[in-house]
Amino acid sequence: MKNIRVLFRSVQPSLLAAIISILNADPFILADVDSYENLNKQTQKYNVIVYDDNALSKNEELVLMNNVHDNNMPRRILYTSIVDKDYLNQFIYAGIDGIVSQRANPSVVKEAIKKVSAGEIYRCKEVEKVLCKASTEYAALSKIENEVLSYVVKGYSSNEIAEQLFISQRTVEKHRQMINKKLWRVNSK
Repeated sequence: MKNIRVLFRSVQPSLLAAIISILNADPFILADVDSYENLNKQTQKYNVIVYDDNALSKNEELVLMNNVHDNNMPRRILYTSIVDKDYLNQFIYAGIDGIVSQRANPSVVKEAIKKVSAGEIYRCKEVEKVLCKASTEYAALSKIENEVLSYVVKGYSSNEIAEQLFISQRTVEKHRQMINKKLWRVNSK
């Protein structure tokens, strides 16, 4: 197994201490803590960046969401204190690689880091539960849109969803656009 270099962006010191102690027990994970100002200069040396949403300014949050699909950036995990469907959906639709609740055991962060660095999508159980429940609350969605949404929540790509549902990737993209329109319309009321 190759080394995984992880950068923690402004995670609260008490939480960070618990996480780092678990990660230090793993010889393949090398963890650093750094500030946002230095982040853009050093991103190439990291496989994964863990962001604490409590420490992100609104501007940094927007930058994070807008740069998620940048192939020059490391994979990203949102370490969140907010487990709310509307809030989380913003990051999911932006393509965040992992979401972990701050209420989760620190060992869950380690699991997320390993999965995300291997190219997988990761959502902790609490987040999955909220997102799955939320996906069934939208009666305005058609049956196929609900199916597509259930795969989106689980972290499937449009191509993977297309394979699962035996439809084209373009059709999946159209359904995702409609879901997004409907969800934002419902949320803005």
